[in-house]
Amino acid sequence: MPIYLMSVTGPPKCIINNNHRMFSQFLWNCKEDRRAKHWIAWNDMFLPKEERGLGFRSLIDVSKALFAKLWWDFRTKNTLWSNYMWNKYCKRHGLQTVEWKGGSQVWKLKLQARDYIDQDIWWEARGGHASLWHDNWTQLGELHLLMPISYPRRYEFADISCVMDNNGLNEILLTELFNEEVCEQVKKVLGMEQIFDERYHHWWMPNSKGTFIVKIAWEILRQRTEVQQDIMFIWEKGLHFRLSFLIWRMWLQRIPIGEIQIRFNRHI
Repeated sequence: MPIYLMSVTGPPKCIINNNHRMFSQFLWNCKEDRRAKHWIAWNDMFLPKEERGLGFRSLIDVSKALFAKLWWDFRTKNTLWSNYMWNKYCKRHGLQTVEWKGGSQVWKLKLQARDYIDQDIWWEARGGHASLWHDNWTQLGELHLLMPISYPRRYEFADISCVMDNNGLNEILLTELFNEEVCEQVKKVLGMEQIFDERYHHWWMPNSKGTFIVKIAWEILRQRTEVQQDIMFIWEKGLHFRLSFLIWRMWLQRIPIGEIQIRFNRHI
């Protein structure tokens, strides 16, 4: 299945559910002239094997990860496409605060991806052009969410460069804007940085190399449940999949023992 199309189309849930239904029918060997019983819900099979699943991937989770990649490219790359999207949707509003008030379905899904991707982007304050309040440049998170409600939000200070002067950090302004904890972190971050007149650099914190990887994004965004390591003996290397699959069903008590007893007139 060409899943790369899901990063630019955003298929409706009814289409995804229909695909899931076909996957389930194929797994349980459904025929056109008869229906086979689905002993385990398809949503339970999306979980990894150590979480009592089969390691399949939900197309909904895959779609979220692909749109997270699309948002990452939009935020970090200066391309013709990103400039067009910015001028169409973000020209009058901040990129971090713009809301969906109409537009394409792709733009709506990108804004949903923003809510769980932006918080993991660290903006290295090289040029002082990152947003003072809405970019995670202190590694503490977005400051407009972190600051206590008692502190006034002075949004006229838009960029990091606003808290700098010719002598370095403007400590008087820092104490007016932030509490003591944030001030110490700002001094630590900007004190180590030599501010250049260049574009700030970005790092994706879940990856040690700082680059965005769809697989890691999927791992963060997927549905999950409690890990059960004792079930992993079922999937020992060397066991045939059909045997492991049968043991897995027995472990979950999803085999037709009662029906077999009735069929052969056996009673225990």
